[in-house]
Amino acid sequence: MNASQLKHSGFARSLLLVFLLPFFTQSALAQKLIRTLNHPHTVYWVDISGNGKYIYTAGKDTVGRVWNKAGKELAQLVGHNHSVSSILRIEKAKLLITGAYDNTAAIWDHKGKLLYRLTGHTNGVINLAASEKDQLICTVSRDKTARLWDFEGRPVTTLQGHTKQVNYALFLPQKKQVVTGSFDGSIRFWDYTGKLLMSFTPPNDSGIRLLALSPDGRYIYAGHRDGTITKSSIEGEFIHTIQAHGDMISQILFRRNGEIITSSMEPHIKRWTGDFELIDSWKAHDSYVSGITLYKDILVSSSGDQTVKIWQLK
Repeated sequence: MNASQLKHSGFARSLLLVFLLPFFTQSALAQKLIRTLNHPHTVYWVDISGNGKYIYTAGKDTVGRVWNKAGKELAQLVGHNHSVSSILRIEKAKLLITGAYDNTAAIWDHKGKLLYRLTGHTNGVINLAASEKDQLICTVSRDKTARLWDFEGRPVTTLQGHTKQVNYALFLPQKKQVVTGSFDGSIRFWDYTGKLLMSFTPPNDSGIRLLALSPDGRYIYAGHRDGTITKSSIEGEFIHTIQAHGDMISQILFRRNGEIITSSMEPHIKRWTGDFELIDSWKAHDSYVSGITLYKDILVSSSGDQTVKIWQLK
């Protein structure tokens, strides 16, 4: 290559960098790490209060924790004798719910005092849901069942029918229904007496890890073990599927601006348009992302790397 060719080649590279620089800059600034919360063990789940002031974490060390947004630990929920799989804030009632692999769930006041223990599952509790309107809690379990409880820890009914562990539940308070998703691949709708109303199975045989209801209540998104996300209507009509990640989906969230945020058992978090066109992807942790939660433009992520991170989204 002669001097003239080198000169033009260098100019072309410079021009390309000028063209691409805004894209890289925008991507780099799409989220800003505000704070890191360090845990003694793997963090399995995270939640945030309705006013964004408090963060709740569940982890392998059998303890639930309450933090303020500055990263100061305010309380420990001590009472489970196995890893705490999930934690959930019930706003108006000022309650915290935890589920654990000791086959129980527990109800606490907002200061960390144990109020009620929920017993009845014969295997670990995977996750939790609550309807403040109906004063109901749903626990889902490795024992292939989901159970409904009232806010004083009394059993209401058992949802039986899944053939593999149940991983997630959603309440539809306007219909007085609860929806469950399982590794058996099915999405099931139940009334509050435990009667099965409808069941359908999206075209994916890897099993369902979690469910998310669209903000307008018209669609159910299922996150699967193979990293795909399927979208179906609330009536059970399958719409489409996308290979969102390379490993099991751990959460699907909806932003007020119409974006969708997803995480998986990979270190990356992804932002999408409402039509699942990728906007941004960033390595959030050094291990898998076990959960994410959102308050306005603040995203909180938990991980197997024993940290919780607070992000400012642009």
